[in-house]
Amino acid sequence: MNVAAPLFAATVARAHPAAPETLGHDFKASMRRLAAGVCVITTLDEGRFLGCTATAVTSVSAEPPTLLVCLNKASRTHAAVIRAGFFGVSVLSAGDEQIARDFAGMNTNTGAVPDRFWDDGWTTLHSGAPVLSNRAAAFDCRVSTATAVASHTVIFGEVVGARQQAGSLLVYAGGRFIQVPAQ
Repeated sequence: MNVAAPLFAATVARAHPAAPETLGHDFKASMRRLAAGVCVITTLDEGRFLGCTATAVTSVSAEPPTLLVCLNKASRTHAAVIRAGFFGVSVLSAGDEQIARDFAGMNTNTGAVPDRFWDDGWTTLHSGAPVLSNRAAAFDCRVSTATAVASHTVIFGEVVGARQQAGSLLVYAGGRFIQVPAQ
């Protein structure tokens, strides 16, 4: 089994990267082929709620319960999560496309920023970070580690509260939102 490792390493060493002028475009187009659940990441910062849409949310460990989110360093939510030290993750249900678009800043045809917290179904679990009620799932997290990687920060959150409910999910794939029926 160890015999293949040197051959593989030699193959990788000979690999040539794609042309820089096309790699970024090809990477983004290829990542759109990877289906992902749609989440809203939120926090409380100086008495006001902030949040953004994210598909880069992943389970890390069950003991202790830990997940990670990747947030763009340029976003206001990123800075607020780091300052606050806690965040909420709302896993969106089918029918929540408008919420996903608002938190992603996708509905700014007029240039005005939409009221992202227009839905009246917000609540808190333990930390004070807002999460949406009656959605597929919600996690309340305390920041345990944050690691800068290029334009984003990978934020690990120790889960201090979680809940879920049955129902269909909202997924992002192929550059569009898709409703996935519950089983």
